[in-house]
Amino acid sequence: MDIYDALRQDHDRVKTLLKDLRNTGENDAAAQETLLTALKQELEIHTAFEEEVFYPVVAEQKEAADEIADAIDEHDEAMTILEELEGMGAGTPEWQEQLAMLVDTLDQHIENEELEIFRMAKETIDGERAAQMAKDYQQQKQQRMQASA
Repeated sequence: MDIYDALRQDHDRVKTLLKDLRNTGENDAAAQETLLTALKQELEIHTAFEEEVFYPVVAEQKEAADEIADAIDEHDEAMTILEELEGMGAGTPEWQEQLAMLVDTLDQHIENEELEIFRMAKETIDGERAAQMAKDYQQQKQQRMQASA
């Protein structure tokens, strides 16, 4: 496994959590709260690693600067929407609108990251380093999950 596989696995988990959120009934506030909590934890760990470790390595390429700045903005936007969702009544039309915005933001971010940022990263990060980054990420992820449990 390399860092791209590890990040894609996270992306797949995020997509699954979003799908599950969309499929909860409007009266199932407990399920929505549980899913939002899981999504927030996943995103906090994922974005922290990207912003602290992955993106700085990719930023060694000058052409990556704009893509990385956009990706960080998308992280911030997603977290803002997620926090707004946490403060809203689940299942309301406003909640559904915010959820749709979150889905759109994250879908765009994931697509851009997997197509553009990963392409640029592969020019900077060799196979051995990508594998080591994946190991480091898995360790960091475990530590952060244990710390928040």
